[in-house]
Amino acid sequence: MAILREDGLENQIDNIQPPTNDASVSLLDAIFRTIKDNTRIKHLKDQDIVAEFKANRINSGHIRNITYDKFNENIFVVQHSPCQVAYNVAGFKLKNQDKLTT
Repeated sequence: MAILREDGLENQIDNIQPPTNDASVSLLDAIFRTIKDNTRIKHLKDQDIVAEFKANRINSGHIRNITYDKFNENIFVVQHSPCQVAYNVAGFKLKNQDKLTT
C-alpha cells in the first residue's frame, strides 16, 4: 500500500478489496464438524462421511470449493489453496478416535 501512496494513487487504495479465505475456513469447519459427528456414531462407516457432506449440502454456498470423485465414493476434493487437494476418508473414523496423550 505504501508503494501506491508513493506513486500518488492514494485514492485507489480505498477501492482495493483484498481477497479473504473466509469461504475456505467456513467449509473446512463444516467438514471437521461432520467428521467429528460421524465418528461418534458407531454404526456409520467412513463412506458415510462423504454421503453426509452431500446430503447436508456442505458445499452449499461454496460449490466451487468442494467436489466429489465420480469413481471413488471415499474421495472428496477441496480447493482451499491455489490447487485442489484430494482427501480419502478411508480410515478417518479410526484416526479420529485416537486419544491424545501428554
